[in-house]
Amino acid sequence: MNLEPNLQFSLGPVQGFISQARRTRDLWSGSYILSYLSARAMKGIIGCGGNIMVPKVWEDGGKMDLLLAWVMGERAGDSPRIGTIPNRFQAWAENPKEAAKAAEEQIREGWEDIESAVWDKFVSSVSSNGQGTQDIWERQVKDFWEIYWTAGKLPNIEARKNWRTRPSWNRELPKLEIGDHCTVMGEWQELSGFTGSKDRAERAKQINFWVRLRKLPDVGRLDFGEDERLCSIAMIKRMFPKVAKDAIGWDVKAERWPSTMYVAALPWLKEIEKNKNIHKLAGSYSDLVFEAAVKRAVQRVGVWEQVGGSRNPDLINFLELDGNFYFKSSVENQRHTPLKDTPFGWNAKESEQVKEMRQGLIRHLARLNKEVGLEPSPFYGMLLMDGDSMGELLVDHGKEVSLALAEFSSQVDSKVREHGGVTVYAGGDDVLAMLPVTSAIGCAVKLAGCFEDAFKKAFERISPTEHKPRGTISAGLVMAHGRYPLRSVLQEVHHILDDVAKDENGRESLAVSVLKGGGKYCQWAATWPSLKRGESTVLDKLAEALSGEEKQFSTSFFFRVREILTLFSSQPFWQPGCYIRLTEEFQEDDILDLLTAEYLKSKGGNVSVDVARSRVADLLAVSYRCLRNKALECVPDKRCLSADGAMLVKFLAEGGMED
Repeated sequence: MNLEPNLQFSLGPVQGFISQARRTRDLWSGSYILSYLSARAMKGIIGCGGNIMVPKVWEDGGKMDLLLAWVMGERAGDSPRIGTIPNRFQAWAENPKEAAKAAEEQIREGWEDIESAVWDKFVSSVSSNGQGTQDIWERQVKDFWEIYWTAGKLPNIEARKNWRTRPSWNRELPKLEIGDHCTVMGEWQELSGFTGSKDRAERAKQINFWVRLRKLPDVGRLDFGEDERLCSIAMIKRMFPKVAKDAIGWDVKAERWPSTMYVAALPWLKEIEKNKNIHKLAGSYSDLVFEAAVKRAVQRVGVWEQVGGSRNPDLINFLELDGNFYFKSSVENQRHTPLKDTPFGWNAKESEQVKEMRQGLIRHLARLNKEVGLEPSPFYGMLLMDGDSMGELLVDHGKEVSLALAEFSSQVDSKVREHGGVTVYAGGDDVLAMLPVTSAIGCAVKLAGCFEDAFKKAFERISPTEHKPRGTISAGLVMAHGRYPLRSVLQEVHHILDDVAKDENGRESLAVSVLKGGGKYCQWAATWPSLKRGESTVLDKLAEALSGEEKQFSTSFFFRVREILTLFSSQPFWQPGCYIRLTEEFQEDDILDLLTAEYLKSKGGNVSVDVARSRVADLLAVSYRCLRNKALECVPDKRCLSADGAMLVKFLAEGGMED
């Protein structure tokens, strides 16, 4: 029987729940919980005799998506470590309204299990030290989730979302949360219930509440920052991994989740793993760390295996350190790397004995860096990908799209691992991953190719003779310092994906933004066809030319390129993401001639004019604006230029190490 979807289901809020994160554990927990609850919704529909149509969550031979299989009780092999079920899906049911209500009930039960487990283990025992803590908790967790569904053969969930609201909002408007607010999710009240700014006594009670919570037996010193006060939702995301076995039935092994600093250090760690001559030196460094700090607080058991590394017994203790201990600047900062006797408090000073232990760690790390021949870069990449115009394709080609998305999502995690990264989420056409800056763009290009190939394969299988529409994907990639606020990174990656790669650049594009301590360093976008150069990218060749033994470009030349292009614009100064358009009196070759002259000057006449012109032309290839026009053609506009391509090449070659 050829079934057509008659139920479309959506669970949110997505951005409000996932992106408001201060740590990578918050980010992962948010995406995992949302995916888990979506799987519970699918379970409710399947329990009513329904079928999930889009995405395809099981193969014809009966193999289910791993997360859905575990939710359904088919628990073989390793438990699912990432979310793979999207928050929106299409289904068929004999009675779609009954199935939707069953899905809602599954979500309610699943959420109650999770929030109750966190409350019982971490909040209940200290709630008497708060002011109305239980009331705050119950108010915030009740009706948090926004559930939308439409029944019928022609669902239009987007229109329904304009008027369908939370059940409790049908009775009254949501009330503004009072008191001091959460330091992670700023619209919610923090759990102590006290207002620290009211008076000194109130502030003391607030501090006491959080100190007592931090001292609970199962709360590690690095679980909560000294400046953090959380609402119930942020608390659930932060502590969910520690109650997962009781709440959902399996351990999610959250200690394996890498921090941004750990991801940034991965290329450095891989260099150390390859060089057996320095394994002993690296091992002695981890011994010193374990001697100076609480081992269970600074060791991330399984994190190296999580990112695709092997468990080298001679080096595993070193490879499983908290990421902060790989960076000299972090070891120098007692708040980032607290030792056994490091006192609590922003202004608290370490004893001379603790200071000496810290200096010993710094000296040993310096020796290790000298032997490796480089220091770890503090930058990492946050990659977000989303299919282009999927709604339109689903209406006309639902079956083909379902097959293609299943094929694509099954490849994501392995491709991310191949590029030394870790997948946060991979479901349907959505991808969220963290990668080293050295491999992030290459991973994005590979995944874009996998997406397009999956659609070609699906349409060939279903409609071998008919016209085959293309499936394309766009991506936002933010390369940020590991200390840059995670919430700001997530806001930026959503902005450059939605507003730059999709809207401004016409889709089928990659947008890249680099965030440094002083703000945005550059913002660059290009279509996939203009970016690819065989198995590599146009950026790779240029970065090699800057970082090789015989540098073709000096770093000062890139700043000169930026100055010259700014002179040609109407802007008083250069801004990341801005383009200049040549006026009629200038020809396309005028810029090439001018920059060639500047290049010859920078080289002191040691290269020929032809060589200089060729190298500058390669650099200009990433400076021209390349977007997908209304005819869906990916073409460069040589009269529209930006300095961002050159600045991105400079950053990639240096990896942010000038900081």
